[in-house]
Amino acid sequence: VTEVKEVPLGMREIYPNPGDRAAEALKEQGVQHAFGVHGGHFWPLLDAVSNAGIKLVTFHHEQSGVYAAEAYSRVARKVGVAYATTGPGTGNIVSAVQQAYLNCSPLVLLLSGHNMWDDMTYTLQECYAEDLLKSITKWTKHMRFTYEWKGFIAKAFKDAQAWPKGPVGLEFPIDLFLDA
Repeated sequence: VTEVKEVPLGMREIYPNPGDRAAEALKEQGVQHAFGVHGGHFWPLLDAVSNAGIKLVTFHHEQSGVYAAEAYSRVARKVGVAYATTGPGTGNIVSAVQQAYLNCSPLVLLLSGHNMWDDMTYTLQECYAEDLLKSITKWTKHMRFTYEWKGFIAKAFKDAQAWPKGPVGLEFPIDLFLDA
């Protein structure tokens, strides 16, 4: 039986929030900190992550968040987690992700994405992380269904730590957060 939280009148809330599934999967992987820059496309996930007790360390630039996640992974000897919003946010992480890739640093990148139905329409902040990051990550997955999130998050952590270690990306389109 799932307990439904009471939502104050006038507040828009989707329950269950699909972001809760991702936050639960991150907690199962032992994530305590995540580094990056949030954006409107990612609020449903980052709210759930924060509510799950994972500390979000916010920076002024996405590149700094990835560098911090890499430093954390090296010092703590854990997988570092970085997050960035879609479009220019994802574009801003490229040089830091390449550095992590060359250093064989295990990272999981949580990336937001534009609406799937807006593909190839020149919509606001349109970005294709799979194409952008394919040469500097072990792999990047454009998530298409909420039911696959937990499995791919677990796989991302496993693969980031497998030799040779390196960054793995997960892109979450905004419209999937509207799918309860």
